[in-house]
Amino acid sequence: GRPQQGAGGWGPPPPRRRPAPPPRAPTELEPSHLSQHLSVLRRHHLVVSERRGSHVFYRLADPRIRELLAVARALLLTMLSEDRDRLSEAEGLPAIPGADGRAEARTEGDADGRSGG
Repeated sequence: GRPQQGAGGWGPPPPRRRPAPPPRAPTELEPSHLSQHLSVLRRHHLVVSERRGSHVFYRLADPRIRELLAVARALLLTMLSEDRDRLSEAEGLPAIPGADGRAEARTEGDADGRSGG
């Protein structure tokens, strides 16, 4: 029979199918800002870059960085949650009589803010 395409030297081999890359996570950073951030991460050896054609691909330099980021996020979320609880408690404090939320008002003739006596 006839030689298969790519076999026996006639024509290029058929293109290999490659799995589609995973979707990129959306970011709200402008491309120039994202590039600056990646440059800093690369300089500090947290990510490594690989150029393929006109594209540059980044990956974590060490898989433990992912764990570090997960722990840092959990810690920050806990701290923010505690701050929110404290803020809610503070908002529940009774009003201060005579205070309207502005800086303390001074009475006429009391330029230094002290009460006369």
